[in-house]
Amino acid sequence: MARCLYCQKPAGFLRKQHPECEKRHQYAISSIPIFFNKVMDNPISAERFSELLQAAGKVSFVRPDELKTLCVDGLNNTVDSILRERSLTSSEVRRIVEFTEALGTSFPKGLGLDEKLTKIGIVSELYDGKLSDSIVIVGPMPIELGRGEAVLWVFNHVRSYQTLADNMTGDLPINLAIPIDTQYFSPVLFETAQIPTEPLSEETTGDLLLTNRNIYFLLSEDSHIRIPISRITSLQPYAEGLHVGWKPREAQSRTFLLDDVWFAVNVIARLIQLARR
Repeated sequence: MARCLYCQKPAGFLRKQHPECEKRHQYAISSIPIFFNKVMDNPISAERFSELLQAAGKVSFVRPDELKTLCVDGLNNTVDSILRERSLTSSEVRRIVEFTEALGTSFPKGLGLDEKLTKIGIVSELYDGKLSDSIVIVGPMPIELGRGEAVLWVFNHVRSYQTLADNMTGDLPINLAIPIDTQYFSPVLFETAQIPTEPLSEETTGDLLLTNRNIYFLLSEDSHIRIPISRITSLQPYAEGLHVGWKPREAQSRTFLLDDVWFAVNVIARLIQLARR
């Protein structure tokens, strides 16, 4: 006689699981991710929430690997739903970090959300008028930073395109529709926007280094393009990239294909706003 896939007790003739065990398991699978949104404003401690979640998973026959996936999904869904409307507040970032730390101790290598939370923290601090110090560069820098200049992020393997001069209208390339002083760039604004290919010519691939003063596109160890934050005149996010236009007029604007447009456009836009104060 086969044993139940969930409780491991005899399941009965030609059966692989007890209906009640399967029902309990499926209910947990659908419910656990929803719990995270509900406890964001709840006074329960992250440690207590972790204990309750672990206990709920155990009595519902949720395997550790399943529980980790459900926790990651729940945290991601909670964060992403907020980001579609606005940036997370500092207190919300701390709350999410508390959950990941409390839950992460139960799984090898934690929940794997460190990079995402670091980026969200950087954006949140910028909206509070603060400069994050969470990024540490290991090894020699390919450029010399100015006084008071700090690295915020490095995007690797970024592809750069030039905007051809013949397709320029005034100071802005065609199809720039979002004002540069937009207070917050929700992913809803550009998640389906496709980069126009006709005005562009492919140039090269390199690393994009973002500081509080400049954008550096690193072409090689001894060659780079510097775009001062204070001289940026246009930003246009697309689903897979970001267009940047800047002064002086003779400088060509560029489109960068990178892996996190939401993060890049919100950091750059906020730096521009802070520079104009």
